[in-house]
Amino acid sequence: MSMIILNIEMKQDIEKIDRENDMRILVLGAGVLGCNLAKNLSVGNEVTLLARGKWGEEIRRNGLKIKNRFLPFTSLTHISVINQLDSGDTYDVIFVVVRYTQINSVAEVLQENMTKNIIFVGNNVRCQATAELFPKKNVLFAFTSAAGYRDEKRVVSVDLAKITIGPVHGGYEDEVFIKKIFSGTKYNVHYEPYMADYLLCHASFVLPVVFACYRTCGNMKKLRGNKNYLNMLVDANIEGYRAIQKAGYRILPEADQQFEGKAYRKTCLRFFHLLCTTPLGNLCVCDHAMHAIDEMSALNKDIKNFFDVENAPYPIWQKLEEECQNYLQ
Repeated sequence: MSMIILNIEMKQDIEKIDRENDMRILVLGAGVLGCNLAKNLSVGNEVTLLARGKWGEEIRRNGLKIKNRFLPFTSLTHISVINQLDSGDTYDVIFVVVRYTQINSVAEVLQENMTKNIIFVGNNVRCQATAELFPKKNVLFAFTSAAGYRDEKRVVSVDLAKITIGPVHGGYEDEVFIKKIFSGTKYNVHYEPYMADYLLCHASFVLPVVFACYRTCGNMKKLRGNKNYLNMLVDANIEGYRAIQKAGYRILPEADQQFEGKAYRKTCLRFFHLLCTTPLGNLCVCDHAMHAIDEMSALNKDIKNFFDVENAPYPIWQKLEEECQNYLQ
């Protein structure tokens, strides 16, 4: 009997240590990216999701349901839900997963909150300005590979469980901290010490594809076989990369650094062809772009301002922009 009691006590001690090592994480934002992030981080961490309204009540009552777009099953994760962040609520880290246009709307509550570590997830071409809003915080940035849509009961998406994450520019001091957050999860984590550069490059690549989505009113299959237009998408991307490189930023990911070469163009054209001939176009671009015109417009405005400050020409970019059926604001 004493041996049984001892084993039970040892098990309880181990469970207590495990709980103490768990990270207390808040995911602020319950869209497609936020919900996938919360689900994946809940393995090995104490995760809370900030979700408001009917969607928050749905998760609170019935759990977080995420349907894989290409698989028959739906996952169910029971997760703690709150509808507001108070100044006294403290976490090891807050992941802020809101649209680019919504960052300022959550800035005040984050400034007043005691949590030190904040990670902004998603599109951002003004990382330095965003970080400067929080001079007393440790601010990081991330981009995660998930896409899809949300209905009243569930999220329908594809999540590659891949995340690129790091500071605005330079430094590896947060790498151990990041590894601890994602330890035990299925994420493929790439620590990138120059996230401002990475996100500028991402915007330069993805916005021309967004233009294609708007040109076709959300149906990129209309561009199938239009080689001239697809080549213009690559040309616009290259215009952006030239401006970014001229300004002294790195071209990231490193695989894109030979963007002037034939191999890069061939790779891009192959990817754009897939977007126009398979469901990937809707899944990777149009599902989000058609529901986030304000975000895409703001990104386009800010990156064009960046081009202008750098005196960088971008005529092909402008031509594609003009053909966007008046979607861009």
